[in-house]
Amino acid sequence: MKNKLFIFILICPILLKAQIAENFESQNINAWTQFPENRWAASPVEAVEGNYSLKHVFANTAAGRDRISLPVENINVWEGDITWKFLLRHGFNPSATNFWTAFLMSDQDAEMMTTGSTVNAYAIGVNLTGNTGFIYLYKISNGAVSQLINSNIHWQTAIGTAGKAAIEVTRKTDGEWSVRVDQTGTFDNFETAGTPIVDTQHSTFNHFGLLFTYTATASTRLWLDKLAITSSALPPQILSVEKLSKTQLAIHISKPVSNIGNITLTNVIGENVNIISQTIEGQNSDKIIVTTEPLRGGACLIMKGLRRLRRL
Repeated sequence: MKNKLFIFILICPILLKAQIAENFESQNINAWTQFPENRWAASPVEAVEGNYSLKHVFANTAAGRDRISLPVENINVWEGDITWKFLLRHGFNPSATNFWTAFLMSDQDAEMMTTGSTVNAYAIGVNLTGNTGFIYLYKISNGAVSQLINSNIHWQTAIGTAGKAAIEVTRKTDGEWSVRVDQTGTFDNFETAGTPIVDTQHSTFNHFGLLFTYTATASTRLWLDKLAITSSALPPQILSVEKLSKTQLAIHISKPVSNIGNITLTNVIGENVNIISQTIEGQNSDKIIVTTEPLRGGACLIMKGLRRLRRL
């Protein structure tokens, strides 16, 4: 089975060496650290995408500042460009006491992912400092926050409490940071948000995480989904497989490609499934659409040519 990558369609979260993809469909968040405990879960309630999303589920009777983090291993920020992508919904209008922050690159876990701690990190969010309501990229040094990029996107007016945003942040090997936002939450309409900036003060990357600061009436109103953290130092790899219909799959990969290797699809008992077509969606896309004969039950995807996908 050398050079073959198997993915069961019904088992979607994948953790790759130096790359992370999580859509929470397995409902397993045991790898995550919570502080305080039991504040988050993979929940089906108003899921952002698919059947489950990471959701704040603790109906607090008081204000809270709850955090959750995921360890990240083997990513060296000097060896390749790093990209973070995720979907986020905040079902309460941001304010000085109700806001979210995603810790993209942190040297400490959930317990320290807050202002006034000893954490060193880069983060993106709304109102971590100030009360403007705009999405900002932040630098956090020993718990002190400074603003790096103003996206000029106002969360309440552009996204709202019922909407979702797809967020993409890239750090190049020279330390240039840039932000793109898809206000429709589809990953298909990204627009550059704000002016890129070079900052190399912090280079330790041990954890990704989420900080949710809220009043009692706003608890449980934060969701995260479709998290992907990728490094250009690695060849393209499959991040997730999405079943679009009985005859169509979407294969999400870690980097844009211009051609596709051989794809073989089998059902759960090892029978080959006839592939009618396989196409890259859009120009130089990181999504491959596979059209098949009707799928019965689960299926297993084998991309023999994965390592030969050519990066642009």
